[in-house]
Amino acid sequence: MSSRICFIVEGLKTEPEVIENIKKLFFKDSEVEVIHLPAMTNIYSIYKALKNDDFETGIIEIVKEQIDKNGLTNNYSHYYTSDFSEVYLLFDYDAHNNNIPHGLCVGDVIEEMLEVFDNETENGKLLISYPMVEAIKDNDESANVYLYPVSLGRGYKKVIDSKNHRHIKAFGYDDWVKSVKKHMLTLSYLRHNLVSVEEAQELYPMLVYYDQKKIGDEYIASFSGVVEFLIEYFHGDKLLNKLNITEKELNRAVEISYNSLTLVKHEKTMEKN
Repeated sequence: MSSRICFIVEGLKTEPEVIENIKKLFFKDSEVEVIHLPAMTNIYSIYKALKNDDFETGIIEIVKEQIDKNGLTNNYSHYYTSDFSEVYLLFDYDAHNNNIPHGLCVGDVIEEMLEVFDNETENGKLLISYPMVEAIKDNDESANVYLYPVSLGRGYKKVIDSKNHRHIKAFGYDDWVKSVKKHMLTLSYLRHNLVSVEEAQELYPMLVYYDQKKIGDEYIASFSGVVEFLIEYFHGDKLLNKLNITEKELNRAVEISYNSLTLVKHEKTMEKN
């Protein structure tokens, strides 16, 4: 019997397009069934629903309740948490959202969610994109690591689309190679040390969150939770074979960039909408 993976995502457009691209390129010859379940809300709403139930209800059931509350057609009613061998939650950081539970800060929510959702075969594993899923496209081949003002909010998408006109649906292996290189360069900056492919596979999402917090409250490093998934899931040579690049080549490319790393801060005055 083949295994089944569920990706719980925020919306109905960008995130499902990302998952469909991953299915086409990375799971095309696999017996693994990949399903995406759009929560139609952000991580903070999911947190409130889980908290109200003392985290006793399965994440799939919670998301189905959210879909019903939003009055959307539920094509996933026949699925339950027990139907999946692995569950991943792909969400945006979205620090300026207005539905954070009263009396809590972003950090309180993120830390508890990362603690609860730390294993894909149990409760599920939370992988966060900073600040949004569009970080996948922030993948130019420079030695730059990009910091964005947290106050930019959803305006980040507009900035990235202006930098990279390539649609996520059109991503090929070459695009993903660039995204993986930029991901590892950013990890090396966050960790203050050159990070190899092998080391990247072992980094916990909580460590990435703490490293992001060390930057301060005003800026955040562009970082893709989707690339984080690919590196972790297709560990060893499996991912590199699909990307047609050797571990030595990838590590060397990141090392060259790291040795000339330039930190680029985008201005706070950038348009938010």
